[in-house]
Amino acid sequence: MPKKIEIINENNVLMVIGELDYSNAITLFENSLSEIDKLSQLKFDLSKLKTCNSVGLALILEWVKVAKKNNKPIQFQAIPSQLQTISQAAGIESLIPRS
Repeated sequence: MPKKIEIINENNVLMVIGELDYSNAITLFENSLSEIDKLSQLKFDLSKLKTCNSVGLALILEWVKVAKKNNKPIQFQAIPSQLQTISQAAGIESLIPRS
């Protein structure tokens, strides 16, 4: 059974809520695109992300690509420690804009 994950726009901040894994990452990304289209700048809050794995890092990088493609500033806040550890180990920590 897929884990529950959602993205909601709360005062122009995209809140990612739930448990992220390989079973729901593509759906989350697809659902985020309509919200991204509505905003002139992107701010993601990951503080309500209960669990995630390396797919979370791939998702963040996809959002960064979408932002660059659409010339929108992007920031991430409250990045879970496991994603920070993975990004440091992969040497790509500098690719993730933080607020």
